[in-house]
Amino acid sequence: MAFSGITKLISQLTATTSISDTDNLIVGNTDAKKITWAQIIALIKTKLNIGNEDISGIGDGTITGALAGLNGKLKTQSFTAPVTLPGKGDGSVNMGSLNIPTGYTYIGVISKDSDYGDQFLCSFQRYGDHIHAVVRNAYVNQLSGDVSCTALFLKN
Repeated sequence: MAFSGITKLISQLTATTSISDTDNLIVGNTDAKKITWAQIIALIKTKLNIGNEDISGIGDGTITGALAGLNGKLKTQSFTAPVTLPGKGDGSVNMGSLNIPTGYTYIGVISKDSDYGDQFLCSFQRYGDHIHAVVRNAYVNQLSGDVSCTALFLKN
């Protein structure tokens, strides 16, 4: 069958300053195929793992509903304890007992802003059913203040 379409060189095509999602582009090596701009954007997002989170099954599928659904899967317990350390000294502080909610699993502890945040160097760790802090005073003089952390629990 003979070709009956219009033949133009790429250099003869009209330039465009905008692209719509339905515009076709030619791709391929020896076999030309078409692809839309929307498909290219979707492929780039997939390769970069951008915007692929499907929230339709979380809460009511809206962002607000998804946040509410996720909040129901996470519980926290906050701890604050006083500490007094000599200059350039360190010590251990028992932050308190963990109260793991029924149906939840302890997943870790994160540091919160503490007094003298630029001077107290804190590390928090679970030890048995308690949270302990190892605190170092980086300042040359004695400091007294509070250290704080939050334990995280994930619904089973």
